[in-house]
Amino acid sequence: MSTTLKYCLIKTRKDHNCHGCARLFEKGSKLYSVSVVDEGIFSNYYICKECRKYSHTIDMSEFEDDFFYGCFLEDEEYKLRLMPLERM
Repeated sequence: MSTTLKYCLIKTRKDHNCHGCARLFEKGSKLYSVSVVDEGIFSNYYICKECRKYSHTIDMSEFEDDFFYGCFLEDEEYKLRLMPLERM
């Protein structure tokens, strides 16, 4: 089981990819910075506002052991919902 050390909305100082949907966000974007420790291993990643909202609508225990990069894209409905955002 992981322990969340930090979960806050930040304005990025460089380009980052969202861990949930793998989309690239340019410098100056607002993303959630997340730091966790799981079995003694420290991880830090960024998650976009859309993926944060999505994470509150699903059972995150499915990803407890395997919250991998781009994992939310396995949900075809969510993937289709993100497509118009990529054109912006």
